[in-house]
Amino acid sequence: MLDISQAEAEETTRALARCEGICAGISSGGSVAGALRIAAEVQNAVIVCIICDRGDRYLSTGCFAPKPPAVASVYQFPFAAARLIGLPAPHVLFTSGDDPATGQPWCPDCRRAVPAVRAAADTAGVTLLVVDVGERPAWKDAAHSFRTSETLQLRCIPTLMAWDVTHARPLARIDKELETASDEAAVQALAAAFFKSR
Repeated sequence: MLDISQAEAEETTRALARCEGICAGISSGGSVAGALRIAAEVQNAVIVCIICDRGDRYLSTGCFAPKPPAVASVYQFPFAAARLIGLPAPHVLFTSGDDPATGQPWCPDCRRAVPAVRAAADTAGVTLLVVDVGERPAWKDAAHSFRTSETLQLRCIPTLMAWDVTHARPLARIDKELETASDEAAVQALAAAFFKSR
């Protein structure tokens, strides 16, 4: 059994309408979200889900208002990235998780970078998915899934990637530049130049 949140079901419902022209209800979005999760983990399989309700009953709820995906965790990343299909200029920013004691990102470079990259993304009109790499001990482990991934091969955080949604891979990245930027203004300038070059 899979636990699909309301937010994830709604995001997937919007993606179905935007990308496939399927006006379905939220429970159908949840069904497709579950199928996307399984598809991210299983290879060489046919995955089937049922779209069993219509979306016209949800038009007044705001479910179909355009909203980019929110912050995703390590485990949510594959299907959150899949829902970037059809959104303008998708980019992914990998950053640290919040320290339970302070509620702030545990990485000072990320604390500086995230607001600046978000501001640059808003100005450029691109879609930004923020991905939390987890707590410090998890990220520092050489076996972290993002470090060992053949596709991602993250070397540091923060890392900003232009994302190819068709092939689920990065097209370009900046990382060490963001990590060593002197202040938020420098980060915002780097991100703005990166968004403009894509």
